[in-house]
Amino acid sequence: MEALDAALGACLDVNNQARSVAEEQLKVLSADPRIVPELLSRMQAHPDAAVRQLSAVLLRKRVTRHWGGLAPGERAEVQRVLMACIASEAVHPVRRSVADVASVVAKQAVPAGEWPELLGFLEQCGGSGSEGHREVALQLFTALADNIGKYMQPVYPQLVTLVGRGLADASEPVRLAAIQSLMPLASMATGQAEVRAYHDLVGTLLAAIGQALSSGSEDVAVAGFQALVELVEVPSPLLQPHVGAVVTLCMQAGVQRALELETREQALQVVHWLARYKPRQLTKDKTLARSVVTALCEMCCEAPPPGFDDTAGVLSPGAMASQALDALACHCAPQHVHPVVIPFAKAACASHDEHARTGALNAIAVITEGCAEPLRRKLKEVLPLVLAGLADPSGLARGAAAFALGQMSEHLQPEVVGHYAAVLPALFNAVGDGDTSVQERACYALDAFCDILDDEILPFIPTLMEKLLGLLQTTQSHSMQDMALSAIASTVAAAGVAIVPYAPTLLPVMQHFMSVDHREGLPARCRATEVAGLLLSGLGKARDGGQAEAAAMLQSVAPGCMQQGLQGFELAAAQGGDAAELREYGHSLFACVAKALGPDFALYLQYVLPLAVASCHMDDGTFEEVDCDGDDGDAGPLGGISDDEEEVGGRAFNVRTGVMDEKCAAVHALGAYAEGCPAGLAPHMESVLTSTVAMARYMHGDVRASAYGALGSLMVCTHGAWPGPAEGALSPQALQVAGVVCPALVEGLEDDEKHSVSVALQALTLLLRSVGLRAFTAEQLGAVVGGVGAILAGKAACHDGDDDESDGEDEGAGNVEAEEELLAAAGDALPALAAALGADAYASQAFAPGGGHGHLAGLLQRMGPRSPPDLRSIAVGSVAEVAEVLRERMAPHLEKLVTALVRELRSEDAVNRQNAAFCVGVLCDGCGQAAAPFWSQMLQAMTPLFSPEETGETRDNAVGAVGRLILAGRGALPLEQLLPTFLGGLPLRDDLREATPAYTALAALVTSGDTAPRVLALAPQVLSAFGAAAVQPGLPAEALMQVGRAVASLQAAYAQQLGAAVASLPAEQQQGLARLMAEAQQQQQ
Repeated sequence: MEALDAALGACLDVNNQARSVAEEQLKVLSADPRIVPELLSRMQAHPDAAVRQLSAVLLRKRVTRHWGGLAPGERAEVQRVLMACIASEAVHPVRRSVADVASVVAKQAVPAGEWPELLGFLEQCGGSGSEGHREVALQLFTALADNIGKYMQPVYPQLVTLVGRGLADASEPVRLAAIQSLMPLASMATGQAEVRAYHDLVGTLLAAIGQALSSGSEDVAVAGFQALVELVEVPSPLLQPHVGAVVTLCMQAGVQRALELETREQALQVVHWLARYKPRQLTKDKTLARSVVTALCEMCCEAPPPGFDDTAGVLSPGAMASQALDALACHCAPQHVHPVVIPFAKAACASHDEHARTGALNAIAVITEGCAEPLRRKLKEVLPLVLAGLADPSGLARGAAAFALGQMSEHLQPEVVGHYAAVLPALFNAVGDGDTSVQERACYALDAFCDILDDEILPFIPTLMEKLLGLLQTTQSHSMQDMALSAIASTVAAAGVAIVPYAPTLLPVMQHFMSVDHREGLPARCRATEVAGLLLSGLGKARDGGQAEAAAMLQSVAPGCMQQGLQGFELAAAQGGDAAELREYGHSLFACVAKALGPDFALYLQYVLPLAVASCHMDDGTFEEVDCDGDDGDAGPLGGISDDEEEVGGRAFNVRTGVMDEKCAAVHALGAYAEGCPAGLAPHMESVLTSTVAMARYMHGDVRASAYGALGSLMVCTHGAWPGPAEGALSPQALQVAGVVCPALVEGLEDDEKHSVSVALQALTLLLRSVGLRAFTAEQLGAVVGGVGAILAGKAACHDGDDDESDGEDEGAGNVEAEEELLAAAGDALPALAAALGADAYASQAFAPGGGHGHLAGLLQRMGPRSPPDLRSIAVGSVAEVAEVLRERMAPHLEKLVTALVRELRSEDAVNRQNAAFCVGVLCDGCGQAAAPFWSQMLQAMTPLFSPEETGETRDNAVGAVGRLILAGRGALPLEQLLPTFLGGLPLRDDLREATPAYTALAALVTSGDTAPRVLALAPQVLSAFGAAAVQPGLPAEALMQVGRAVASLQAAYAQQLGAAVASLPAEQQQGLARLMAEAQQQQQ
């Protein structure tokens, strides 16, 4: 085959045209089975090493196709030549390529009982005196393990010896080859004997890494650390006996300043991955865990080495330590982290070294997410350090402080909101910092903080607008513009209708940025589009509240904003490439305008619906078929000749994540159109529903979640657009849509991502409340009840991965948040199910002890002492909500519930105490005398909640709970001891909804002939409480009516005795009581 020699030579030519012609020639030649012996001979004997390697690469890609057509003698010759080449080839890359060919041939031959000499040849090379033979033996094993690993299982001990000998070899290339063979060998460790044998190998690896570090062979050390990272992810406990030694070695390398930064980073990566996958093993030795956190804190404070370039792709010591510390905080139990970091940070923040102060603030920042729960309790201790850091003379420290404050804003809610009066002024100053890096981080922190504010933001809006708009006018930095606009978006969202007076100033600025058409300015255009949507949403809410000016402005500016939004789609098409963000924010703008304009948005549907549907069906990646033997079909004769490519059988999927966000926004917009103008959307329901259901089956959980939410809106839209012929009945159109929506949402309960399941369940709850049972078949309704039970029990499909780690690691912070959302969604579904099914049916089917669906058992499990506090709080709130529907049907469960509730009343978490107090009150109200055996226990547990040190919300809920208990027990209670405490909790301060049970109870006591004499001694205090209520703004009308009736009754029965007490009240309170009494008398007439 002279043509083959010419083609091989041309493939190595630098001339692209000649190479392309040669590749076409090789494609033709490769179809002939004779290509195998021809390539084999050139791989063995050609004088040019490049041709030998190219022949090996082509042979690897073609031998499988022709193997079946070779005669037995030809197959044997291929095997003989391959072993001879491996033994004799002097050029390393060629030898490795030949080993790869041997692996592909072995995959065909060994299962058929051919090539029995292969394993003996492997052992022979491994024991050779030649460094090259020892190296290629390990490379050959690595290649073989992927293809015939199960056939090598009987000789596992010999393979362990081979690799162990290689790890201790004097030759660096051999040691590197041995390290690279560790993972293939690990995949074969399927039994206890293999795992025990591998344990010895890990010890040898650690010794090899240690020797490499001491001798300056950092390449070997880096490869060893990378192997350890891979071993951490292996399900089998291959590292278990050595975790302490692994951590010690990695930390010694990580903190050693004499080592290269890459070496140190790889060492800390091992600790990072141990924290992620084996947190309990990592923290089993508490002293070691503490030393790791301390060392990482110290490393956070390390200055970058001289000449360090942060754009070179290598992290600074402080950055790599911060990453590892973040992993420990997020994946290990918080008690191993924050007790070390906080004292360290306090001391370091007082240092004269700016890097120490910067490192301390960065350490606080990175542990905030993972240690959120304890840091909420320590906020008063930690926040002053961060606020002081914002005024630090060092720009590095100020930037770190701003970042830390942003993290606190994201993760320490709601406690951090209470410090807004100190946080916002500090951030205002930081936004005006002369250091651009500090400004950017301050904008991020301001964005995050404003995002969690409600009415607290109102006094600061003028300053916020001044600072942020001023920054937009002065900066030329595109990233700064992006951050400032993002902060404005959070401010507008938090302000609600209060932003309306600023709309005339803000909208022209947003429209300016929405006209930007150069690539660098597109992120700012996207943020401005977001702000415009939020402004229009605020105008819509103000219009609905009766503000005529807002209505006029909305009608005036909406067309222009819609036009710019639509132009964004045209710009995205012209830009080409990945312009998904423009479309994403365009859909979000349209959704806001739809909700703001309501039915008037119908005229825009003809433009926006096709865009949303197109985004739903947009291609977001490509599947590539990959042959596990390296045969790439028609991809060209070389298929990419690099012999370093990894090829895995199956389908490779390349994803453009920006398009996923676009799909989320598009499907959310479809739901918004249904909410805003249901009548206008109704004629388009079929195409919209088809696209939304398709997204409910999309591969990415966020897109599925958006689709589940939109499906609920589409069902409600249909029910509203086509009402049923009678109350409770569904129209044919609604039944048709329900036949699509309900199965998709029920299927969503089996989703494998918790957030998606949460949204699906929220949509189902919406349908139960808004549409009713007729939307569901009996089978679907049973699936909903059962799905909720599985969620409460922690046994839903989305829980499958929670407990499958080999050593039972702690859940990460992100998973805990997802679990909280999921449990809250299940809790919200309970009263909806109870109301829809009927209290009796629900209580007997789903809430009875030992019931088939286990709702009660699941809630009690979630309220257990080993459950995280936030989950316990949600479970208690869920019990309270369903108890409001079931009322006296909760009586059989009181004993178990009261035990758990008393424990929560003594919780360290104020929200837990608050929810428990409310739940106790609801149970007393609903169960009446059935709760009498528990009254004393309840009262004793709630008494501490009346302390002045208690939070206002918790104390108010305790007052409401005692009020409900009084209404249930009245004269049977120790009123003489109870009332002084109860009256001490009045007036209410924060949760005014508890006023009705509180004042109704007090009114009942003073107007009942049985109890009035017993409380008469406290008449001055009672009248004082009534007087405060009479002038307190915001109290429910029912509460005030009870006060008026009670005072009128007291005046009629005890006018002479109470005259002095009434006269001692402030004039304003006397007038208020007189007004309430008059109103009560009018109502009685």
